[in-house]
Amino acid sequence: MGAVYRAQDTRSNQVVAIKLLPAEYLNDLGLRATFERESRLVATLEHEAIVPVYEFGEQDGQPFIAMQYMPNGSLADRLVQGAIPPEETARILERLSWAIDYLHAQGVIHRDLKPSNILFDEKDLPYIADFGIARPVFQIQQPGRASGGTPAYLSPEQASGEENIDGRSDLYSLGVILFEMLTGRLPFEGETPLAVMLMHLHDLPPSLRAVDRSLSPALDEAIQRALAKRAEDRYSSAGELFAAFQKALEVRESEGLQEEAISAASNESLLKAQPGSDGLPHGQGSTSAISHSAEVPVPAGDKVADQVPATTEGWQGIHFLSLYLVTVFGIMLAASLVAFIRIGPKNGSEGILMSYDGGAVNLINKSRLPIDLAGVVFRRISADGRATASFPASRWLELTGKTQPLLQPGTCYQVLRTEAAPVDLKPGEKLPVPPSCRELKGWLAASDPDWLFWVAEGDSVSFQVIVNGLLVQTCSLASGICQFILPQP
Repeated sequence: MGAVYRAQDTRSNQVVAIKLLPAEYLNDLGLRATFERESRLVATLEHEAIVPVYEFGEQDGQPFIAMQYMPNGSLADRLVQGAIPPEETARILERLSWAIDYLHAQGVIHRDLKPSNILFDEKDLPYIADFGIARPVFQIQQPGRASGGTPAYLSPEQASGEENIDGRSDLYSLGVILFEMLTGRLPFEGETPLAVMLMHLHDLPPSLRAVDRSLSPALDEAIQRALAKRAEDRYSSAGELFAAFQKALEVRESEGLQEEAISAASNESLLKAQPGSDGLPHGQGSTSAISHSAEVPVPAGDKVADQVPATTEGWQGIHFLSLYLVTVFGIMLAASLVAFIRIGPKNGSEGILMSYDGGAVNLINKSRLPIDLAGVVFRRISADGRATASFPASRWLELTGKTQPLLQPGTCYQVLRTEAAPVDLKPGEKLPVPPSCRELKGWLAASDPDWLFWVAEGDSVSFQVIVNGLLVQTCSLASGICQFILPQP
C-alpha cells in the first residue's frame, strides 16, 4: 500500500523512514482512508518493540508517516539464508510476545504478522511494523469486512472470512512464523493463494521433526498448539506461547545432557567389556601378551545344549538385536497411535466448506458423515443489514430427486453464474470437480438472479448462512472462502 523512503530530518539531523501513499493511489478514497487510519492507530501505540512513529500528517496533499529507521532489515531477509537456531528464535520471540500482548491489551489485532513486518534496529532488536490492516476489536466485529492479511500466514478464521476474530488469530500467524524460523520453510505451501488458504483451514501442519530431525519433540508440541485450527485450542497469549517455547528449549537441553551422560557411560562400559591382553575384561587378570579365547569344560552329565560359552559376545549381539527390534516396534506403534489420535475419526459434524469466485460457488461436505441441508438458506446482505438475495439449499435437492436432503462426505454441489448454462437441472458429471471435492453430485445455473447470493451487487458486503431461521455464519463476499458447521438436531 505504501512506498517507504530512507530520509534525514533536517531539524534533528536524524535518519528516519518515511512511508508515503503512492501518487497513483491519492484519489483512491478507500486506500487513503486506510493509510490515514494506520497513521492515527500507530501514533497511539507506545511500546519498546513496536516501531516508533515520530510524526504523521499531510504535505501538499501527500499523506505521510515518519518513523524510526531500522537499518538491519527484516526477518524475511534473514530467512532467505535458511532456518534460524532455536536459541536465536527464542530471543526474537521474547520481544515480539511483549509487543503482541501489549497490542491485544489495547484492543488491537494486527492481522498481518509476517517476517517482512518484523524489522531490526541497529542493536539487532526486533520490532513489529506495518499496521495497515490492523483493527480494533470492535471494528472487526462489524459484519462484512474482508479478511485481509497474507495467505501464507493467515489464521483459519481469517481465511474463512470470519468477522469475530480476536488476538488468537495473531498467535496462529506467530506460530507460522516460528515454524518458518525453525525449519526454513512454511508449514503450508501451494500453487495459488486459495490453495494455501484451504490448507490453513483443513490440513494438519507437518511436524517440525519431519522437516528437521534435530528439533526436539517438545519444540514441536509447542508450535503445534500455536497452529491449532480452533482458536480455543491455542495459547491464550503470546507470553504463554513464549513460556512454552522456553520450557521446550530447557527440556531439549536436559535431554541433551542425559544423552551425553548415557553415551559416556555406554562408552565406559564398552571399554571395560573389551578383552584385555589376557582375554579378560580390562581391570581383571594379568597383563599377559598372549591373546586367546578360553573354553569352559563341560562337566560330566551336562547336556551340550546347556553349555554356556566363556565369551558372551554372541549372546550380547542377540540381546542387542532383540532390544533394537522391540524399540523400533515400540516407536512405530507410538507413532501410529499419535497419528490416529491426531487424524483419526472425529465428530462427524466438522463442517461445510464453501469456495466461490465470480463464476461459481461450491458447497463441499468436509466432515465424515452425511450433512442434512434441510432448512438451510443463504442470504446476501448489504452494508446496512438488508437481505438482497436468497438461495434455499433445497434447490440443490431437486438435482437428485431425493426426499432426504443429505450431502454425503467428500461430495459437493455447485451454482454457476453463467447465462450460457442450461437452466434445467441436470447432473454435472462433465464439469470440473472443485478442490477438496471427491465427487460433484450436481449443479444448476443461476437462472434466478436471487440465487447469486455470493456475488457482490450494489452495497452488498457479505452473505449469511441461515438454518431454520437461526443465523449460523456470516461470510465476507470478498474472501472467497466460507466455513461453517450446521447445528445438530
